[in-house]
Amino acid sequence: MKKILSILMTLCLIATISVLSQMQAEAANTASGKCGKNITWSFSKKTGTLTIKGKGEMYDEEHDYTVPWWVSGKGYLDIKKVIIMEGVTSIGAWNFSSCDKITEIKLPNSLKTIGKYAFYFCGNLKSITLPKNLETIERGAFRQSGLKSVTIPEKVKNIYSEAFLDCGFLDKVTINGGAVKDVWEGAFHNTKWYNRQADGLVYIGKYLYDAKGKLSGNLSVKSGTIGIVRGAFNTIEVNDGEIRVGDQARFYPYDYSEVTKVRIPASVKLIGDGAFAPSTPDMEWSIYTGRHFIDLTIVGHSKSVAEKYANRYGINFEKLTPTQTRMLCQSAKL
Repeated sequence: MKKILSILMTLCLIATISVLSQMQAEAANTASGKCGKNITWSFSKKTGTLTIKGKGEMYDEEHDYTVPWWVSGKGYLDIKKVIIMEGVTSIGAWNFSSCDKITEIKLPNSLKTIGKYAFYFCGNLKSITLPKNLETIERGAFRQSGLKSVTIPEKVKNIYSEAFLDCGFLDKVTINGGAVKDVWEGAFHNTKWYNRQADGLVYIGKYLYDAKGKLSGNLSVKSGTIGIVRGAFNTIEVNDGEIRVGDQARFYPYDYSEVTKVRIPASVKLIGDGAFAPSTPDMEWSIYTGRHFIDLTIVGHSKSVAEKYANRYGINFEKLTPTQTRMLCQSAKL
């Protein structure tokens, strides 16, 4: 009897040691903490999965090395998969920057904002499904990521500068719906998609994105276009990884003084700030060295968005004649 009891106690001791060892091993391979007022994170080094759950906004960070999973020292650069649970409404600035092993991200429909440089330099992130309720893509959010295609959901209102800049594999860009109110300069520059576009007016869906190359004479915006984005006719230069626009650019490879008229159809309901002019309407033309639009004339419908824009920036405006209207309606449609 004593022998049996001794064996049982030994087995219990072995089991206890085994469980404790397993718990210690798991503890060594996991980390957790807070990344928002009501949001927590947990990371499994064994699976490379970072899970974020809670309600509300994630914290913004000042740089990638200040994010909590970096500070924890628990394999920040080993993150392969990110799961963000329903209830989270924003991804904080810099949160996943330089996590170049990330290959999969699952985003919740509750997400409304992707913070600046959130996925900057995630080179192995080849695809992502942006959630249907997303509204804002902040500056540099996916800059230099490995994305091959992107579909912008129909509720997105703002796509900020550098959002997809330098995504060398990004070959397809789709904007669903017409909710976008502002696309900032350089959002899709230096992508595979942009680089293969011919010189001329470049469109993303129903938005005029850029006037590419050395243009001259009279230009007509396609019938059916609903927006001309910020900086579309502005000098955009990417130099040493920094975007410079208009009078801030060091070099001016294109002189648009030869563009005399731009015809804009009634379908256009949005012209972004700085599309043809400085970003502030009170800036003196004489110091606006990036472009020479003093003699530019915008041609459009009376009381249209085009006329209001021209008046705001002091650009010449010419009302479309019936003949011009017919010709514009017959122009290539989107």
